[in-house]
Amino acid sequence: MKTLRNSQSIPTNTAEFKYADNSKAVCRRAGFSLLELVVTLAIVGILASMATTNYISRLPNIRVKRATQQIWADLKKAQSMAISEREDVVVLFKPASGTYDIIIDTGSNMGATGIPQTTGVGADIYAMRNKGLPKGIVFAGAVSSVTGVDSEPMNAGVSLDNTRVFFQPSGRASKNNMDEADSMLGGNNRAVYLIPQEDMVKHRYDRFYAIIIKGVSGLPKVYKYNGSKWEE
Repeated sequence: MKTLRNSQSIPTNTAEFKYADNSKAVCRRAGFSLLELVVTLAIVGILASMATTNYISRLPNIRVKRATQQIWADLKKAQSMAISEREDVVVLFKPASGTYDIIIDTGSNMGATGIPQTTGVGADIYAMRNKGLPKGIVFAGAVSSVTGVDSEPMNAGVSLDNTRVFFQPSGRASKNNMDEADSMLGGNNRAVYLIPQEDMVKHRYDRFYAIIIKGVSGLPKVYKYNGSKWEE
């Protein structure tokens, strides 16, 4: 042991070191026991399982909302395209396959036939083809007993004439490619109905949506069925 002038000594052996309050230093080794690790992992597993179950149960609602917003946005896109291209633009729904097309009707033949002209001079142009709905979402064609928001009967989940709507260069909506008063949708709104497929079997209607094309203006609006009536 070394000695300073003031006679204070500096310990050279750590075993002799003491704190200022004269309490001995205690060194503990941190860690978890096997039992603590097992319990922690079990709790994490339970919480993860609960979160996964909750998410899976919410998936149909998430997907039907996504499908509704998707079709609403595509109807708006078709209307804007008709105005900018100065051509009729057709949104053609195909409920059997759960898909739809957006077609620039340069051939002007779909009003009569409903079939795009894909070859030759003035062939129609597909702006979008066979766009599908999110997994598990269908056009609600089997729930016609539920009162809709329009006066037209459902046709496999779509109440549009021949399952299609024409947007004119003016932006107005019609049931064919004739930009005349008697061909406009008029005061009778037309709708596209969407529902989770599992709800069709369970006759559950609280996740039932409709995209309405409002009369002549062609503006699409979204409605939700709350079990007794439609609400915006």
